[in-house]
Amino acid sequence: MQNGFAKSKGDYRFAFASRLAKRLILVDRLTEAEKFLTELHQKNPADREIFHELTSVYVRQDKAENLREKFAETVLALKSQTELEPKEINAQIAAMREQMIRAFTQLKDHRSAVEQHIEIINRQPDEDENVDAAIRYVKHYGGGDLLLNYYQKTCRRSLQKLSLECGFSADF
Repeated sequence: MQNGFAKSKGDYRFAFASRLAKRLILVDRLTEAEKFLTELHQKNPADREIFHELTSVYVRQDKAENLREKFAETVLALKSQTELEPKEINAQIAAMREQMIRAFTQLKDHRSAVEQHIEIINRQPDEDENVDAAIRYVKHYGGGDLLLNYYQKTCRRSLQKLSLECGFSADF
């Protein structure tokens, strides 16, 4: 199959590489799968299916840093898409953030998982279940200090800006 990949071109190369990567994952040849998936991701960073497969490889290889990097690239690529409505893009990214929480939890990178909870809360501040999920997470895995410090700092900045805009003087 790898010889066939070397000879493939265009869209066929993309489809072939994707199928090859999935088979390599099945037979636990993760380094080779990562190579093909990374190439595919580089050519189409907004492809969520490729990112999903790459996520599973990085989790199994214990590569949290690589996962954070590719996730950031994927989010950036999704945000730059013009053929989708912003609401649809935001929904896709929110679903990916949920996936990242599970992946980072498996990698025992709880800080990154809490950061994803923060991003979800910030984008849907009126959804109490997101706050509840973050609280449950930090109670179980830790990271409450990160969550609390982030929102204390955010509140402090908001109050400072408000006092400056309204002409009040106050120390925060």
